This record gives sequence, C-alpha cells and structure tokens, in this order.
Amino acid sequence: MDLQQLNSVDKAEEGALLLLRHPVTDDTLIDEETKEPVSILLYGADSKIMRDAAHKEATRRLQKSMQRGKLKLDAEELDNSAREIDVIAVKSWNHIKVAGQKLDCTPEHIRFVYQHFP
Repeated sequence: MDLQQLNSVDKAEEGALLLLRHPVTDDTLIDEETKEPVSILLYGADSKIMRDAAHKEATRRLQKSMQRGKLKLDAEELDNSAREIDVIAVKSWNHIKVAGQKLDCTPEHIRFVYQHFP
C-alpha cells in the first residue's frame, strides 16, 4: 500500500459530513421543507484550520503559565476552550433551525447551538 494514496490531509480539509440524529429514535433528522438531512460539515483534525486552532490554544496556555510561573486552569476555562475549538471545526451546515428560524452558519450561531443543544 502506497501511503500517498491515503492523503488524510486533503480529506481533513474537505471535511466529514455529520448527519444529525434524533436523540430518542436515532432517526436521521430531516428538514420538513426540503426533505434533506440536517447536517454539519466538520473539518478534520489534520486540516490546517484545526491544527492552527490547536497551536493557538497551546501557545495561549504556555504564555499564561509563563506569566504566572505555573499553569492554572479551571474546568470552566477548559470547557470554553474546547467549545471554541468545536466552533472552529464547523465548516458549514444545512437546515439548522431554532424556533422555526433558519440559522446562518456563523461563529455566533454555532456557539449558540452548541451551548443550548449540546
């Protein structure tokens, strides 16, 4: 097997489609108007945007620890950091609605959805 054929970096840049599922029935969620699946396209961990986000967060933590002499993080700070990485991971989405209103795929809307519908 030639590893060149695997090319996981290009696949990570393309992203992977996540079909949202009903938490009780496990059925794929379907948009009522279009009859298309409700989905989120996520960057892979090896994509440039995700590597850059991980490096930025690691640098922030290192700088913080250097200023204080040691690294002190609390659970809330770790949760917020993880949520921001999750926000960056969203490349696009389809048919995401809240209270009947379609939401554009913006960082603010992604944060809202992740916070209110974890």
